[in-house]
Amino acid sequence: AACKLDNTIIVFTSDNGYFQGEHRKPIGKYWPYEPSIRVPLVIRGPGISVNTAKNQLVTNVDLVSTILDYTGAVPGRTQDGKSLKPILSGSTPSWRNGFFFQGIDTVKDGSCGEACPRFNAIRTSRYVYVEHATGEKELYDLAIDPYQLISKHNNTTYSSVKDFLASKLATLKTCVGSGCWYTDADPLPSITDTISPTTSIAAPTSGATVSGSSIAVNANASDNVGVVGVRFKLDGANLGAEDTSAPYSIIWNSTTATNGSHTLTVAARDIAGNTGVSESVSVTVSNAGIYTKFNIGDRVQTTATLNV
Repeated sequence: AACKLDNTIIVFTSDNGYFQGEHRKPIGKYWPYEPSIRVPLVIRGPGISVNTAKNQLVTNVDLVSTILDYTGAVPGRTQDGKSLKPILSGSTPSWRNGFFFQGIDTVKDGSCGEACPRFNAIRTSRYVYVEHATGEKELYDLAIDPYQLISKHNNTTYSSVKDFLASKLATLKTCVGSGCWYTDADPLPSITDTISPTTSIAAPTSGATVSGSSIAVNANASDNVGVVGVRFKLDGANLGAEDTSAPYSIIWNSTTATNGSHTLTVAARDIAGNTGVSESVSVTVSNAGIYTKFNIGDRVQTTATLNV
């Protein structure tokens, strides 16, 4: 063996996504929608947290800065991205909330090359705003429309959102270096709404006894203007990340909780920022032991580790 693995960073990614029928596009990549702009990114190497998933908004310009950081190389140009090394090492640095992207506009195969008209767009944690070469615009609220089916560009409720994103896009189109670092919070639509979402826990039922590492906790949530996300709580503390799309559920590893009575609740928030909390569900955690069976010839040997 060459013994190089402990001194090697391996990066798996792609240059673009690809359509397979979404948005009535049988093939291709030239549209400003999630199936095209999202790509996989898997990185392993020394000092990198294992078996973890990160939710920061990352682009391919960050890969250049990351490789430079790990290798100690000095760039010859100003970098628009930032190194992922702190995130990969387990830190939680301040990070971007949006980025600029562009692509070939209104063509089927890109045969016009550099002469092709291009769309310019901004993708934030919540929105996608697009300006086409034709003058047409698109605006999607991913919190309530993750598949980008209904554009809000002509919806007066989103007028201030569209104006805000258009101003940011104008800056990002010509940005360099730190000027490309977008950290603004997403603006809220101009919705006059004070009605909180209604939500409830569907499973487990109150009074249930649970054990094991794969307990499905399911919730129902509804709202007059749209549910943005649902967060599960155990004894008042957050239980995993917020679920932003129905059906709302989470897998709970009950072995991380002490044996005895616990309370599950759900908090749902809507597009206007109102929050509704479910009635509590009481469950009893009972993880008396972890049993493992080993097949040894024709015999079965059982071992148990008891919680004391």
